[in-house]
Amino acid sequence: MGVSSRHTACSLFNQSLMLDKKYIIAIRTGISKKGYKDKEGMKEELVSQYTYGRTTSVRAMKTVEALELISYLSSGQKEARKKMMRKVYALAYEMNITCIVDRQRKVDTKRLDNLINQLSPQKKGLQKHNNKELRTLISVLEKYYRQELKKGSFV
Repeated sequence: MGVSSRHTACSLFNQSLMLDKKYIIAIRTGISKKGYKDKEGMKEELVSQYTYGRTTSVRAMKTVEALELISYLSSGQKEARKKMMRKVYALAYEMNITCIVDRQRKVDTKRLDNLINQLSPQKKGLQKHNNKELRTLISVLEKYYRQELKKGSFV
């Protein structure tokens, strides 16, 4: 094996170890959203924790390490989404968008989705809204609820 073929094989090996750009972007976005970007050394500290002190560079992380860090960084977003979804379902109960299933009153998801498709600025179903759109949707649903309540629609 000549010098150039060894160099090529070595560079290909190193490239295969590089972290995918999508993971790098996800980590940097998550760090920024958590507000860690402004805190001196916080990114390096997080990366070091998730690589067990092996590196402080996002680019040098292994895929498994990156996925664990991404999961941690997005956990707050998942909790926020759950809270907003509970708010939407609570409004659905208040608006009597329910049906009886196995002798229990449950939200009629088809009717709720139809209402959301009509009212949503994005004109899409509930599950397809991202967190930012959900905040707007909740405001729209609350306004709709107050208007219909004044009319006596939910009695």
